[in-house]
Amino acid sequence: MVMLIYLLVGYTFERHQTEVWLCYWVVLSLSYAWWMWKLEELSLKEFIGASILFRLAFTFSIPGLSDDFYRFLWDGSLWNMGINPFSMTPREVLEQTNDPRLQNLFIGVYGKDYATVYPPLAQLGFWLAAKFSEHLLVSIIVLRMIVFLFEAGTFLLLIRLLETLKLDSRRLLMYSLNPLIILEFSGNLHHEAYVLFFLALVFWWMIRQHYFFAALSFSGAVLSKLVPLLFLPSLIRWLSNKNSFRFVSVVLILTVFGILLMTDRLFLDGLVSGLSLYYQKFEFNPSLWYIVRAVGFAVTGYNIIGVAAPALLVIGGLVILMLSLRQPKSELAALSIPNLADQWIVLLSVYLLCSTIVHPWYIAPLVFLSVLGTIKYPLLWSCLILLTYSGYTADGYMEYPIVLVLEYLPVLIFIIWEWKSASTLKI
Repeated sequence: MVMLIYLLVGYTFERHQTEVWLCYWVVLSLSYAWWMWKLEELSLKEFIGASILFRLAFTFSIPGLSDDFYRFLWDGSLWNMGINPFSMTPREVLEQTNDPRLQNLFIGVYGKDYATVYPPLAQLGFWLAAKFSEHLLVSIIVLRMIVFLFEAGTFLLLIRLLETLKLDSRRLLMYSLNPLIILEFSGNLHHEAYVLFFLALVFWWMIRQHYFFAALSFSGAVLSKLVPLLFLPSLIRWLSNKNSFRFVSVVLILTVFGILLMTDRLFLDGLVSGLSLYYQKFEFNPSLWYIVRAVGFAVTGYNIIGVAAPALLVIGGLVILMLSLRQPKSELAALSIPNLADQWIVLLSVYLLCSTIVHPWYIAPLVFLSVLGTIKYPLLWSCLILLTYSGYTADGYMEYPIVLVLEYLPVLIFIIWEWKSASTLKI
């Protein structure tokens, strides 16, 4: 049944079919919940095989739940044409070229009036997919294979990490069978898959106290998506002063070098302008932001997103910094990789709580970290956030308050329950 649903999502489903999606969501969520309930009885090899088949089911499909792939291939096509995607918006590019491939991609590209926001390693994947073929489906298959290879690496690293930490290897199935992970990576081609591979490498090298390679891996995560930078302060405080300096130096040097190697000054200009527009204009599935916005409407009579959204992110950043640095060095010896994974779950959750945009794939790192940590509310959240796909219509997207309640209220209750039931949580 689950395999059939993935096939239907990949080849027949259109995301405005709300009733159909809700039926799919119920089956996928209940199946995943049942597997997690019976986790200790599952055969690791058999269910890893099943999870691989679920992913391969999407091989020849065009993503139906998300249209982000148009932007991925748009950026890759620009690189192949010698155009820096950070230098111009899609609309500006189309005004200067009649390239038929770009004209076809432009129809599905979101954010036609702002430059790309994807970092260099993500861009490298886009470039490879677009360079391999000008045919849309072939490019999608190449990009899907790149994502699959990163996920395969994550699988292998998680198994080794779980064995080293003396944790049940079947915990891998929390990640490999998770419907959000399967749909967003193999289905929708989101490059968070790159990030999770590099974060798994960070844990692997830290266990072995090879901090240079850990820093190298952390740089790879940042160059795939900038969000992992919020984990850096928490890593610094785990290391000695000398190792902290070396770690930060390697991360900063490699990150800057990676940016300069693939781009130029236009990268920073385009990234800053793109991110500024992104976080000051768009809203999707936020939590705390809607409370702030409601207060702003009551006081000013208009949407204060241009001022309040950046301020909320700054507040979130300060909270993240405080949580990262609040323990003295003398207490760090008691911390472990599971504790660090738990801390990163909390830090990323704070960031998402303060964001105006929380797409389903943003939860993927939380699912990954749950495999190594003790906090499990991300598993529930990963299923409930898929409800946001029920808001798509033939003409666009409509956000329903009931969906927000059904998503966030159970997660909040689960967080409170976990917090109260945990004997110790070193954050």
